[in-house]
Order: sequence, then structure tokens, then C-alpha cells
Amino acid sequence: MQNRRQHYRHEFGPTRLFKVWLQAAQGATVVEAEVINLSTGGLCVFSPELRSANPSDWVATIALDTETQPLNVPVQRVYARHNEQACCGFQFQSMGAEADEERERAIWRFLLREQRRRWQMLRGA
Repeated sequence: MQNRRQHYRHEFGPTRLFKVWLQAAQGATVVEAEVINLSTGGLCVFSPELRSANPSDWVATIALDTETQPLNVPVQRVYARHNEQACCGFQFQSMGAEADEERERAIWRFLLREQRRRWQMLRGA
């Protein structure tokens, strides 16, 4: 089987709660969701509220750390699991070359810290 993914995806285990807030691009709907995985190209989230929220275009607010402002990124819902409409994948939309590059750098820094944290936890450090 061929891997069709363009980006490395970091999976968040059940012991690592990581939240994101999604606001419908057209309207006042705001959904708090748990991040299942994150990459520089998008994210997969779980929230029971997504079952009844139909918009495809959202703005995701992602707090990668406590020292910097959260990222506000336009995203588009690209799939919902058929048997679980509360689990959805979102693709980051372009905000211009410079902003996209900065977003990718911020996410990579965060993902490297997460990998390091997980490695240290597994080693018992």
C-alpha cells in the first residue's frame, strides 16, 4: 500500500489532551475539539459538536505554546469519517507565501518539542 500523505502527521495519544477551537467562516458557530493528529498541512479533530455543524470553511485557533499568540488559520473540512461524523480532517488554506511559511515553521517547532517530550517520557527522564 502506498502512503498518499504529503506531510508527516504527529498523533496525539489519549493521555495528551490538545485542544483547538474552530469558528465557522460564515457565522457564529464555535466548536472546541480535541486534536487527534497534526501536520504542517492540516489536522484531524474530534468533537461531538461537529456532527451537526455543516460548514466546510472554518478558522482554526491553535495554541501551540503559552509564550506566543495562538495561530489563527483558515481551514477547510476535507473529510468526516462515515461512521463517526464527529471525527473530521481539515486542510490548512493558504494565507500567502510568507504567512504559510511562518505557520509551517511554528508547527514544526511544536511537533519537534512534542516528539522530544514523548521520547523523554518513554525513557523515564
